Amino acid sequence: MVVGNIKGQLLRTGLTAVVTGLLFLCSLVLAPLILVIPTQATAPILILVGFLMMEPLMKLQLHDLTEAVPAYLTLLLIPFTFNVANGLIWGILSYVLLKVGTGQVRQVGATMWVLAVLCVASLMT
Repeated sequence: MVVGNIKGQLLRTGLTAVVTGLLFLCSLVLAPLILVIPTQATAPILILVGFLMMEPLMKLQLHDLTEAVPAYLTLLLIPFTFNVANGLIWGILSYVLLKVGTGQVRQVGATMWVLAVLCVASLMT
């Protein structure tokens, strides 16, 4: 727990933004070098990153369908629509609709309500 507390304290100092900005400046200089690497060499790393991104699915509460169905929809729609935004939009909307439909309105936070309204507005345009 000590490491987690130290990390949390460092993130609040603003040093994270400074380091990110400096690394971004370095990437501007190194971008031409990175473009030399063929896409065939980067594919295995992207697959590994994809597997690592699946770790939070292990913590998903599958017995609660109001949690599992939106996660499944998001996970399914992102690759099938070739658009991350579409997957997130339908995941957020299904989460809010399922919580409302099952009478668990109090579990939907203010942020999710705002996001749901923005998602509906995005679909209308």
